[in-house]
Amino acid sequence: MKKFLLVKRLFLVIVLSLFFYPAKSQPQLLDSTQLIVKYKVLALTNLLTPEKLSISDRYLYIGKNWNQYFNLSYLEYRKERLENIDKYRTVEKDASGHIIRVIQNQKISVPGGDREYLFVNKKSNDFTYVIWILFKGYYSYEEKFIRPEWKLEPEQKEILGYACNKAVASYKGRIWTVWFTGEIPIDAGPWLLSGLPGLILEASDTEGHYSFSAMSIEKATTLLPITTIDPLQISKTNRATIVKLLKKLWEEGDASFAGVSIISPTSPAVPKRKINLIER
Repeated sequence: MKKFLLVKRLFLVIVLSLFFYPAKSQPQLLDSTQLIVKYKVLALTNLLTPEKLSISDRYLYIGKNWNQYFNLSYLEYRKERLENIDKYRTVEKDASGHIIRVIQNQKISVPGGDREYLFVNKKSNDFTYVIWILFKGYYSYEEKFIRPEWKLEPEQKEILGYACNKAVASYKGRIWTVWFTGEIPIDAGPWLLSGLPGLILEASDTEGHYSFSAMSIEKATTLLPITTIDPLQISKTNRATIVKLLKKLWEEGDASFAGVSIISPTSPAVPKRKINLIER
């Protein structure tokens, strides 16, 4: 009888573990890259420090049906940091070996910009925005992709050897001026800026808060897949929720987490910040 009960309990444990164990998931292959555009991005992310602009390199992977826009420099930095973690920090411990604090190496520059991804489905005219929020993980939202209504201007100039034309539009709370080239007849550009008969090589808003400048354009010579983030890592939500989380982290955030202080060698006060998102 006891043996029967043990077998029954073991069977119940196995069934429950199979029921509650999360299914494995993998990033989904969306497309293969045909053209790679690298942009230098200047962004005023904190309205309280207008003299300080964040600088980052963003990449636009252009495929047949999908485009992916993301901060590759930050991903490369994170990979290198994980492989060489001691170069980036000093860990202080007490006599018992418990961590007291972690001192960040301020001499090493960190790429600007967020750990974020933008996927544009050119067939369905939808886009998916994914961002990793500190202490929270990945969040995403989906929306219909509505292109700006551009007004073409007569000015012309050359960028990276390509003849470019000027266009202006009001889009998502800002007035944008862009330069696009008909010599690369692809409807694409940085962020969500597109809808012109040519690739956008430069863009800036009238307030000088955000600007994009193409640094290089090259055809993909090897298989370069456009893939999603693992769905099991992402909390799906809406833009309003993400904005609320970012504001809380940026404007109310503390410099400590899980009882471990993260400070610079001089322990400066955490500066006040007022977030300035690209979309208003």
